[in-house]
Amino acid sequence: MKTMILLLLCLVCPFHGEAALEVHFDDLYNQIRSGQYAYDQDLHFPLLYKQIKGLWVSYGKVNTHGDEELKLLRRLFAVPDNNGFVTAWIVELLLEAHELGRINLNDDMDTLTNALHALEECRDKNQPPQAPVYAFWSQIQNQYGIWEEHPTNFVEPLSEFNSVDDAIYWVLTTLGLQSLWDKLDLKLINQFVNIAIDSFVIPSDFDDSAVHLTMGLKLRDHFPSVAADWWSRNSNVQVLSKMWTQFAYQPYSSDVNVNSIDPRTYFWIRGFVQKYEGTGPLRLIATWTSNLQNNNQTMHKGIKMPFNSNNVDASVVANGVLGLITSALKMTPQEFQSFWTPELEGLLLNSTNLLSWTMETGICLTRADIVLLYYPPIYNFYWFTARSLVALRNNTSSLPILDTVKNILQKTLEGTATQQILSLRVDDPSNPWTYWDDFLGNNDTINGVVENSGEDRLYSTAIALNALMDIWSAPTDSCKRQWLPNTPQEVKTVTTNAATFLNKYILASDYLPENCFFSGSMKGVRSLPYYFPGNKICTLNGTVVPPVNESDINEDLTDVVSGVIDEETYLNLLNQQWFGQDVPTTFPGFNGDGVFFPFWSSPPFTYAAALTGLAKWETATVCVNQ
Repeated sequence: MKTMILLLLCLVCPFHGEAALEVHFDDLYNQIRSGQYAYDQDLHFPLLYKQIKGLWVSYGKVNTHGDEELKLLRRLFAVPDNNGFVTAWIVELLLEAHELGRINLNDDMDTLTNALHALEECRDKNQPPQAPVYAFWSQIQNQYGIWEEHPTNFVEPLSEFNSVDDAIYWVLTTLGLQSLWDKLDLKLINQFVNIAIDSFVIPSDFDDSAVHLTMGLKLRDHFPSVAADWWSRNSNVQVLSKMWTQFAYQPYSSDVNVNSIDPRTYFWIRGFVQKYEGTGPLRLIATWTSNLQNNNQTMHKGIKMPFNSNNVDASVVANGVLGLITSALKMTPQEFQSFWTPELEGLLLNSTNLLSWTMETGICLTRADIVLLYYPPIYNFYWFTARSLVALRNNTSSLPILDTVKNILQKTLEGTATQQILSLRVDDPSNPWTYWDDFLGNNDTINGVVENSGEDRLYSTAIALNALMDIWSAPTDSCKRQWLPNTPQEVKTVTTNAATFLNKYILASDYLPENCFFSGSMKGVRSLPYYFPGNKICTLNGTVVPPVNESDINEDLTDVVSGVIDEETYLNLLNQQWFGQDVPTTFPGFNGDGVFFPFWSSPPFTYAAALTGLAKWETATVCVNQ
């Protein structure tokens, strides 16, 4: 394969005047491949961290911001992690680039097969054989015979220290940041570390499961033998189908196990929920494969929902919607018959309407901290949702619900979402470049000057480009990607300028290839669920706990909203204090005062997103000029 593809365009393209680009797809692909572990390695702390052959590297980090030392802490502290999530995403991005003809995975099947083999480690072994239910991390079997998630590089090094304080001091000393020791709020850090440790034994989830399902079914398009092997290990789709509806959020149900939700979720979602009063069952895709009853049984045996409650994350919903759509489009009739149910169809429709409402109301922008609970970057949300629209552009299924879903998504994505994405861009005044920033490195004050270092600029631009391309282009009989006839000229100009910027800088050293592709749900102490109104607050044995004393908060506390609270009553609850704190009705931003949180960054993910975004743009551009 040629090391670079020169667009077969004139020096200035006639349809809106941009210069031809020489896109180095092979160089980008090689950069991605270099981030994949080539061999297994055991943990020998502090010299070597565990790695699993086939996974792509990602790092656990902390979003600190402020002075030079906090900037360095954000940049330097990085624990290699072996989650399967980033690898599943990269595989899917590479499959798209292969589909567009910009890389050839057949020339390097080890990259693909090693990744798929490694991802099997993240299957939830508590489920029946061949069930495509996945966890964020691989699992180990504990003394109760239960398989619990075990992020080795986070958990085991902590056992080397006598206390969290000792671990913090070692980290600061190792990084040459000892001077931070006297500046940090160690009590607060201890609280957050303990919450993080509590989150290491999470259940499997519908986010990982949906991403794996979509990825596995897409293998069928170009790699039938690999897909058949994957399906042989993931064919028990009835289990996932049942769990998706069993653990869905059903606020109007009388069953406390399914009508209960994280108070943070209820705060933002109640406006949508209230629209459906008296209209029949309302089911929405939830995050965890658990409920209150299951959680109470396993919370001290190795599986525990964070804060003992399920939640709704709009980005998780978007990935679930695509998983359901991909199943309808790519399963055989026999497979689909065993998978699809009326309840699942209702879940798809309700969840699609939620995605539309979240963008139309703009709440995804004003309360990204709790709407996008695990995915802080707003551009992720637009892209995740747009992927469903492009999948439905050439829908050949006879399932009527898919046309309904497409129409809902198309109206919102071509209208409100596109305008939101375009409004967030930055146009370079001196060059034909457009880029997007999010928040990493955008609020440090160095020598009295606020610094914007754009640490996630490459990633944000790549994801925004993918989102716009998935909204406004689609495969046709003549081209693998073609602009839609109604594509606004502004979209074509902006995507060209974004592609120009990305192509210039993606392999340069001007910007860091960092991202915040995933995070913990805590965005500073004010984002804890205990400070939002709840109506079911109790201990494990059911003893009611008044939400007064902060000292009553512990790992066994259940604090949820059960059912639907009358809005007038809820507004009164918002004016009360909860565990001694006012309700955080506004969000100061991810770089606001007191806002710090753990997140995961993966440079290979940035490169993969850039590769695929550029591939979509180039393919659509070449199609126009053929």
